[in-house]
Amino acid sequence: MPNVEIFVVSCAKHFPWLEYCLRSIDKYCAGFAGVTVLVPSSDDLLAASFHFSGKWFIGEEWPDKGMLWHMAQIMKADHWCPDADFILHTDSDCMFVEPVTPDDYFENGKPILYHQSFKTLGVKHPDVLRWQKVVQDCVMFKVTQETMRRHPAVHHRKVYSAARHEIESKTKMQWDKYIESQRNEFPQTFCEFVTLGNVAMHYYPKEYTLLDMEKNAWPPQKLVQFWSHSPPHIPQKPVYKGAPFECTPDYFLK
Repeated sequence: MPNVEIFVVSCAKHFPWLEYCLRSIDKYCAGFAGVTVLVPSSDDLLAASFHFSGKWFIGEEWPDKGMLWHMAQIMKADHWCPDADFILHTDSDCMFVEPVTPDDYFENGKPILYHQSFKTLGVKHPDVLRWQKVVQDCVMFKVTQETMRRHPAVHHRKVYSAARHEIESKTKMQWDKYIESQRNEFPQTFCEFVTLGNVAMHYYPKEYTLLDMEKNAWPPQKLVQFWSHSPPHIPQKPVYKGAPFECTPDYFLK
């Protein structure tokens, strides 16, 4: 089984959801090398209330740039998870809802990366084209693929340093300074997962199992995503088994 560590970047306003995320990992996840959570130093005291057996790190968040700081930490996940060969990314408002192991995200020993061309996806969903542009602005090669097609994402550790180097080569700026200089509010002018996915496809295609969503069925779903801007006790309709399913996160922890 591959050495995969789960990595979550969170903050105090998402802690009510993070509790459910971590409980779902305890309930459903097996075979992972560990779990690492990173939060801003300003939220560390609030984090003391968590009963958590994994690794907990703090970082110095950029003033008024919290979302960009969050994305920058994902771009250096290899730093926060130094012993992992592969890193699985999930968010505070996401929950595993069925038993999972690293093998669910690998094929032939390689992490699965689902992708779809911006050209075809943009016909139905033109808003996604904004992510093509912001990634093109920070990489040297031509960007053609949307790579945020399944949550969670799993990446080989070598991709992070390659992506940081790519940003510096294109922008002539230190990679984190470039990210910090971007728009923090939605729509942001940086996108971490489409950047990582395109770097992976361009430089390490043989290190991944690449599945084109135009040729392959939608992947099995063992994780659901809620909306973190609403409190967990209010029912939502996350997509589960291909359709909206009204529930609270407690439903999946019975």
